[in-house]
Amino acid sequence: VQLHARLSPDEGRSGYVPKREAWDSYARGRYFEAWLNTDGISKAIGQFGEATLRDPAWAAPHAGLADAHVLLVFAGAVRPIEAWDRAAECVERALERSPELAAAHAVSAWIALFRDWNWDAARRAHQRALADEPDSHVIRLLYGLFLDLAGDTDAARREIDLALEADPLSGLAGVARAFFHE
Repeated sequence: VQLHARLSPDEGRSGYVPKREAWDSYARGRYFEAWLNTDGISKAIGQFGEATLRDPAWAAPHAGLADAHVLLVFAGAVRPIEAWDRAAECVERALERSPELAAAHAVSAWIALFRDWNWDAARRAHQRALADEPDSHVIRLLYGLFLDLAGDTDAARREIDLALEADPLSGLAGVARAFFHE
């Protein structure tokens, strides 16, 4: 049995290792973001912002900020145009630091879809995210949701199944799969 530890979402391909203090703030940000409510997302934004100050060269906190701004839009907590633009700026900063960061490409897909109404760009961004991190249950889940919106229910079902295969305990993937139950 081999164990593979990953310190950060960036470390795999780029070899970048963030400063410890930045990692701590980033991890707290992801924790708060997982609450999926406006209070948690607001706290996550603070933590991701702190991580960007502690390690300005690290891409992951910028992608986290982008995620959080998008979640605030979906929660109806902010004006969409402002949040989409903030999220796009964060994605740009993340990709400047780490062009292969799958999380940033995944967020850029939702920006392309809901801010720019560009379905082709959204599909390409999702596919790029999957190419960079094919084992991510979150990216598979997001791509599955996109495919469902695009009307490709069979492909959406396959992606959701792959998300559950990658993380059988994912509550969000389980709920998404329930929508496809026949």
